[in-house]
Amino acid sequence: MHKRVWIRHYFYEDTVEARIYRALEDRIGWFEDVVGELQPILARMGQVIQAAAMAPGAEREQVLMRELARLRQESDAQQAGGFDLDQYLVAGEPLLESASPVTLSDLERLLKEASPLADRFQPHPEFRRAYWLQTDEGEIAATFDAALFDAHPNTLRLLTYGSELLATLLETVPEPISSPEGRVLRCWLEGSLPLCVYYILDARGRPQRIERVADLEALYVEEPGAHWSEEVIAAARTDFQRDIETRLQKQAQVVAARLRAERLAVEEQARQTLLRAALVELAMGQQPQLFAEEALPMAFTEEAVTGLKRHRYPFAPLLRLARVDGLRPSPTDSFYIGVQGKSRKALRGRFQALRDKAGRLVGLLANAPDQEESSQGLPDVVVQVSLL
Repeated sequence: MHKRVWIRHYFYEDTVEARIYRALEDRIGWFEDVVGELQPILARMGQVIQAAAMAPGAEREQVLMRELARLRQESDAQQAGGFDLDQYLVAGEPLLESASPVTLSDLERLLKEASPLADRFQPHPEFRRAYWLQTDEGEIAATFDAALFDAHPNTLRLLTYGSELLATLLETVPEPISSPEGRVLRCWLEGSLPLCVYYILDARGRPQRIERVADLEALYVEEPGAHWSEEVIAAARTDFQRDIETRLQKQAQVVAARLRAERLAVEEQARQTLLRAALVELAMGQQPQLFAEEALPMAFTEEAVTGLKRHRYPFAPLLRLARVDGLRPSPTDSFYIGVQGKSRKALRGRFQALRDKAGRLVGLLANAPDQEESSQGLPDVVVQVSLL
């Protein structure tokens, strides 16, 4: 066993991820909370980063501020306590998981060779695969190579998805121009589930997804293919719609798992709060001269916990909302050892603090959204298409 363990969390400078974590530094006790009250919140960080990074440039700041405010509100509502991590793990899965059809190497080649931004990239005299990038801020040393950036983090900026510098560059690239005679069909969906898929026609004249940039580049060195009829466009739209429905169903399952995990966390906090309230009363019972006017529990049994219902609100409703079967106080509990023999004022204060916490937990459990209802019904989506 080591007395001190160092934990470091790395993220790239000037990325959405860095902004989010730094904005939440005052809320996160890092190691203390990573397996406690903030785990459901921290595990959703990837989803928040994705939502902000995928948002259009004009809306990114608004999305980021909204998501940060939501995370801050949720972290304020949480109270310390543990829960069943095995039950929770499934909720940590990302909502949308798919490989990017455009790698950083693809992006590097396209931006510096075949885009309106090509003139902005000048080779760096010292580092291979690094560039002097012309920006509104002046010249910036940048690279698309993560390994090179890791070796020179104080010298280079990394151009990667989520980087504000890359986002600013991409915003200057014009949108694809639609054309009735286009050879590529673009299907896209905007909103809470941003998604875009490109199709080409295969040898049989059927829509085929473009999985790699190379597939798209090959299209423009070959002879023109078959014509995009309304029937073929409808087939591509149906394929895209089916993909959306699959993703939405997965999203609903993940949301339901998250809600289930969050309720488990709050229920465990409720159990610990009830247990500690019973232990405080047992400590009071050991000093009858100070608490002679009260009927306090004397035995370390389940009745010491269930007997809290005599106080009515908030203990009575919390006993109904939380699962307390088998919850039995122990005289060797470290919490009990810590409060045993305390003064009347100290024990009264500790019990009142637990009563206040119990009230907050009643509100959380009573107002928790129903996970079954949250997973029923998929939102209507509007698929847009254009020929390029």
